Amino acid sequence: MSTQRSSPKWLDQLRSVRRQFRAFKNRKEDDDEYSEENFIRILQRACDVVRGADASDTPDLKAIVEYAHELINEAIIYAYNEGDLFFMPSYAHSEASPVVEDSLKIIFGPALLDSFKAFLVGIAKRNPDSALIPREPIPELESPKPWITAVKPHPNTTRLSRFREGVTASATDAMPLAQLIYQARCEVTDDRICTPVKVAVSSGSNCLAVIACGGWKNRDPVLHYYTLDGDDTNEYLTEGCTMEPGLSEVAYQLALDESRKLMFMADSARIKSFSWDPKSAGQPVHTLRCDQYEGPIAVLPNGRIVRAGNGVAASWNISKLETHGPKNKRIGSGKFSTDDIWRDHDNDEIELSTGSKPHATIKFASSKFRPVVWHLHGPSGNMLCSESGRENNNYSCSAVDLEHNGRIVTRYLGHGGDVQKFSTSEGDPNTFATAGSDGYARLFDVRHPLPVATFNPGRKDEFCVDVVSIHPDGIPTLFTAGQDSQQIKMWDVRARAAVYELATGNNAVNAMAWDSRHSTLYAATECGNMDRLGSTFDYRKAKIPNWAKMLYDRDADPQDVDDEEEEDEDDWEEECWPKNAYHGEDFYGYAFDAGEHRLYGYAMDGKVLLRPFRFPRLCIQSRRRSGTSVCIRRCACQHKTILYLCAAYMFSSSFSTDTGGRVLMRKQHQQPIMVIENSLPLKTQTTACLARLYNPFHG
Repeated sequence: MSTQRSSPKWLDQLRSVRRQFRAFKNRKEDDDEYSEENFIRILQRACDVVRGADASDTPDLKAIVEYAHELINEAIIYAYNEGDLFFMPSYAHSEASPVVEDSLKIIFGPALLDSFKAFLVGIAKRNPDSALIPREPIPELESPKPWITAVKPHPNTTRLSRFREGVTASATDAMPLAQLIYQARCEVTDDRICTPVKVAVSSGSNCLAVIACGGWKNRDPVLHYYTLDGDDTNEYLTEGCTMEPGLSEVAYQLALDESRKLMFMADSARIKSFSWDPKSAGQPVHTLRCDQYEGPIAVLPNGRIVRAGNGVAASWNISKLETHGPKNKRIGSGKFSTDDIWRDHDNDEIELSTGSKPHATIKFASSKFRPVVWHLHGPSGNMLCSESGRENNNYSCSAVDLEHNGRIVTRYLGHGGDVQKFSTSEGDPNTFATAGSDGYARLFDVRHPLPVATFNPGRKDEFCVDVVSIHPDGIPTLFTAGQDSQQIKMWDVRARAAVYELATGNNAVNAMAWDSRHSTLYAATECGNMDRLGSTFDYRKAKIPNWAKMLYDRDADPQDVDDEEEEDEDDWEEECWPKNAYHGEDFYGYAFDAGEHRLYGYAMDGKVLLRPFRFPRLCIQSRRRSGTSVCIRRCACQHKTILYLCAAYMFSSSFSTDTGGRVLMRKQHQQPIMVIENSLPLKTQTTACLARLYNPFHG
């Protein structure tokens, strides 16, 4: 039978699946056939039909995919409303390509796990025959073994990693860059930031930018940026700049223009650009008027910046835009209205340019199409787009051609929630990865409508907020961000396994970016135990094993793990741990709690091998005194100490060291207001909190 004649059979099969779904909806809840398993099976049948049509090279594949898209959308909308599902299980995988799970299962954090075990013990005492008491060991209820007993593939593997047992990774010694990454041979640098929203690295890896919210109750927009064009990767995060961008709201869109050295950030009303060129670093350059365009922004190779709206996108030619100039003149007619603005505007924090109007508009093929996330797929020139499922009833993503009337070129199925992020890699022009609010990361081939691999990076009720796709030495690799699970996982796509996870200091990962030139992963993280005024809460006394406090002797006997000194009861104000931490103090090689919002750089560039006295070690412990959090950054590898204070106003202060080894407290504009000698411990009182300086070698 020819493929032309076989095409209708695929649509007939999908119509049959649709009838099955509608029959399922009409069943009573007490019907044996009314179950989540049967519901997911219906969606799997729809995907099987699409997979079969794709494999047979059916000429009407696009029509088949569109029909399946409508069917799947109808089913997911039902599931989240009448079906009372909160998280959609994976349904687009197959027997040949099952969901990739992490071999280390952690369902509960240590506090909740201990409470649950105590609950079972209490039941057992009252009623030994209770059916609630498990009769056999439950692996998911077992606490993970201490880090000291875990796999450590290389002497330079960072102690802020935890490897999985029994994984044969795809990287070999013949792949030097891949080995660095797959063995987590990295140095970790960090910087204090405001509550992060997004992070991006420019295409040439010369600038790293973070948009965040700070100020009173996190109502003010903040821009952090770092130049990455130096020689020493490990010093990048010590040379950052923090600035107020003058927008009226917290910015939630970010794009970088490598050729012009510009950072574009946007709130709902305007787009502003700032220069990272050393000659004019931090200076405002453009203001663009957005009106009804509130969607994502992107800088295109043809020198335009575009922003999506409802059914249409606005476009500006960057080279023809009016600039603020050295005197920061206003752009556009009139003044921007600050009525009904939530943030403070007492001291002219909001810049009042109305902005340049769009030079052109691009109508999408559908007037209802409204992207909320998009990403330029460089090889094809198409925009990978996704909409809001709750607002637009669309749970797929698509490739859109902006050069030809915004038509949908290809639709991709398989998501059970909104796409939070797209990621592409220069190493493979035919693939892209997605992070979904249904908790899964997926890998797609642009030539096929269904995912080729599905990864389950976290707990069942956890969003997957970000994913990074890379190809070191040609090996497909993913990093996934954990918010509730407070970690970053690295996945070997070929081996279909999680290889390791990286510590984030008990912080949720809000956004990630990959610096390909320096082989560095950046992660912008949020401390869930810090409120909007900068105070920390819900800490308990830390239970830190000795080996997680000090430099670890790799030749030590693992049997000595249990032979630890009891902590002095009076020390709990000095060393604390979040009550709701997802990991215990002994899960990683350091008892590491950030205690505030941090930006981390995991540099896997191999330079550590050239500096034998600079091992990839970093210890940051959260310390509380007088109800205020004080973070001590102790870099034994760099022979210096840097302090960071948690202040009520997020711009308040940061510390750095000068060439004489002194610690300088600096304000936002880098004027030193206090000098602390690094030669002996002392106490100093500030208006923000009480800090203590510790000797980096003696704790």
